[in-house]
Amino acid sequence: MGRILAVSAVLVGGIIVVGMLATTPPPPRAVPATAAKPRLSREEVLRAEALPEGLTALTKVAQPKLPSREGDWLTEHPEEGQSLAGHRADCQPVAGRTIYLVPTGELQASAAGARVMDLLEPLLAAHFQLKVKRLPALDRAVAGKSERKNDLGPQWLTQDILEALLKLRPDDAAAVMAITTVDLYPDPTWNFVFGEASYDQRVGVMSLARTGDVELEKELVLKRSYGTAMHEIGHMFQLQHCVAWECPMNGCNHQEESDSRPLEPCPHCLAKLMRATGLDPNRRWAELRAAFEAAGLTQGVKEIDRELQALKK
Repeated sequence: MGRILAVSAVLVGGIIVVGMLATTPPPPRAVPATAAKPRLSREEVLRAEALPEGLTALTKVAQPKLPSREGDWLTEHPEEGQSLAGHRADCQPVAGRTIYLVPTGELQASAAGARVMDLLEPLLAAHFQLKVKRLPALDRAVAGKSERKNDLGPQWLTQDILEALLKLRPDDAAAVMAITTVDLYPDPTWNFVFGEASYDQRVGVMSLARTGDVELEKELVLKRSYGTAMHEIGHMFQLQHCVAWECPMNGCNHQEESDSRPLEPCPHCLAKLMRATGLDPNRRWAELRAAFEAAGLTQGVKEIDRELQALKK
């Protein structure tokens, strides 16, 4: 630095004398290294959490959460996300070892709906490492008692279905998921939802109404159905929406946002599933890759191959 002029005031005999002094500034003070570190965002803090042994390498191939755009879930519904410690506090590992699927309304009479259920079963079994069975169909009179109309036709209130599932939930159930071809709404003020689950009671419902035509777009329909099913069952295992990574547990406000999600959980949500169900990740990868391949879900196969490659390095 060069010399500068500074204003000084000096008290002389009770009189303040103001003058211009030529002076050299003192050297800058050293700033502690800790003070120089930028503050981490909530998302960065969550991504930095220590993972169980064997999962850390997955962070090399996981995609950090992209900025939320206008109309996206986090823009409309800001969320803090859930830490691993927060999940441990919320989640008691499931005692039941079976996920029950419940055909609801006319799903059994729909060849397309029945086919999607057949395709979903092995995928969900491999993803959660739990048995998947079916319960008898839930009647339309029960599921649709608060029916209203929209552009897709009838639309059913999710709460009616969740309450009905509580009455038929088996003692050995890890989760109970109703599946319907009828569109759903969670509240009169909402347009629709792809699905909804009870965080504490481990019951949920999902709709195939907006997934497409399984005969013409099998892979897309199955991807959407599988994504919604594992998302809602994830909530039943006390996983909240993920805000740290691009992940199936991201909240979604519209179809484009839902379609952009990966099929494989982020490293931290996989760690939460391990706590909830006690799954072995290596066995899961092997069985789920085979299930993806059998179902023709090439995206899932590629994602698992990328993860396995990262673990080898």
